[in-house]
Amino acid sequence: NMNVFTWSGPNNFSSMSPNPVIANSTTNMSGEYTVTVTSTDGCTTTQSVTVAINGVPSQPSIQADCETSICLGESCLFIGTAYTSNTTYLWNTENEDAGLPDNIENNEIVITPREAGIYEYQYAVELDGCQSSFATYTLSVDAGPEAIDDNVQTNYQDVKENISVLSNDVFNPELGMQV
Repeated sequence: NMNVFTWSGPNNFSSMSPNPVIANSTTNMSGEYTVTVTSTDGCTTTQSVTVAINGVPSQPSIQADCETSICLGESCLFIGTAYTSNTTYLWNTENEDAGLPDNIENNEIVITPREAGIYEYQYAVELDGCQSSFATYTLSVDAGPEAIDDNVQTNYQDVKENISVLSNDVFNPELGMQV
């Protein structure tokens, strides 16, 4: 008892398989597919199904309100490409010190790195079950200059030699010079 299956569909699709598979499908293959089944005694039945093939979202981009280098303790707003509703936003980084916030379910996040270093942030979107490729943003976090307290005080009458003057040194006329 062998039934004959005859499929037809968009872009001149045809198949004699009971369960056809279309490899490497694209969105233009969406549409109505019809199968006619003919039994060995000549009886036929026809059914149709509408198939929607979702495209992979295009790669998003990341905009930042900071330069590609910030100082430790500073934050940066990342704005990823926004998509229509039913979109899942995916933020990622390989290093837990990169400062991703707890809530990364939006296309806009504020990061605050916890350590100096170079961090790569990744952003992708998932739409209708299809995930885009990742956009990346590389951020360098500088620890800044090391503050040195040389703790030298002198009065006008005293003489001190070889005192290094640093950018954080203060001159106060009432107290003398503090270095």
